[in-house]
Amino acid sequence: MKIFILKQIELLPVIIGLACFMILSGCVTAKQQMLNDGYKPLTNEEYIALFSRPVNMRWTTQSMEQGNVVLSPDRTATISYSGGIDDGTWVAENDRLCISWVRLGGGGKQCVTFFKIDENKYRVFEPSGRFFSVNLE
Repeated sequence: MKIFILKQIELLPVIIGLACFMILSGCVTAKQQMLNDGYKPLTNEEYIALFSRPVNMRWTTQSMEQGNVVLSPDRTATISYSGGIDDGTWVAENDRLCISWVRLGGGGKQCVTFFKIDENKYRVFEPSGRFFSVNLE
């Protein structure tokens, strides 16, 4: 009996390691799942074409916060949300939409990746992995 218990104790780290590997390999980020499902992120050219006219983007976060961002062909942006209104400029780079706000986010550049879901509906991913929905109007 003593030998049997010792063998089980020796195998415990191996069993725990295998269990962790199986659990972690089964976890796929939402962005990776989009890629696995065949969705492709927009390219720089697609962002430029999409915003070649003024576009109002109505966004909703996972926690149901909402707001609007208006992007114009002259590369200006305006956001209105529960925290107020801010202005900025946008650019398409590295297949991401990057907006530099005057105040929001400490005035720094924020880049996101768009995946087209439907005609005017997109899922947008932040570098942190958080995502939100955008409807173009």
